Amino acid sequence: TVSIANMNGDAFAAKLLDAPLIGTLEEFAEFEDQDDLSPEEQARVIAFITDMFESIDLGAMEISGMEVSAIGDDAFSMLIERIGINEEDAEGQTRSIMEGIAIDADGSTVDIGSLSLSGLSVEPVLAGLREIADNPDAEMTPQRVREMFPTIGTLRLEDMVVDITDEDEPVAFEVGVFSFTAIDPVQGVPTK
Repeated sequence: TVSIANMNGDAFAAKLLDAPLIGTLEEFAEFEDQDDLSPEEQARVIAFITDMFESIDLGAMEISGMEVSAIGDDAFSMLIERIGINEEDAEGQTRSIMEGIAIDADGSTVDIGSLSLSGLSVEPVLAGLREIADNPDAEMTPQRVREMFPTIGTLRLEDMVVDITDEDEPVAFEVGVFSFTAIDPVQGVPTK
């Protein structure tokens, strides 16, 4: 079961697609029987998918009191006190964060104070897909692939406590703060 106590958002936006949604999906359904798509057909599919991603802006969203559980042989429970999507952090960067994560599975527990990702950008991926759609015959070089890597930004984990109750080898450890930053890409490779 999944339950959410509260969910609200701000500034959700969507725009019309460049191509009609239903007609395009019906046309793409015909591709299902084909073994290989021509470069032009591949370009149309890529352009459509890219347009779909770019047509939606989630704005800022907050979810609180999310609980997920299952019963039976694989019983577990998970509580996430708060999820913030596209909110601004102390440095003014956009971030997504989960706070108050508690997972319990068969007596083993994982508790995490917060897990956040700030500075993530998929714009290099979308720009690369647009370029492929515009020029489907261009060679896919390793450099071109690297330039399509997303900018990761900073992943930060705080106050994690793990207690695995295994009969043979129980494991328990804590992590106060772990932070990993991958920014300032040159040809898709982070330089900082």
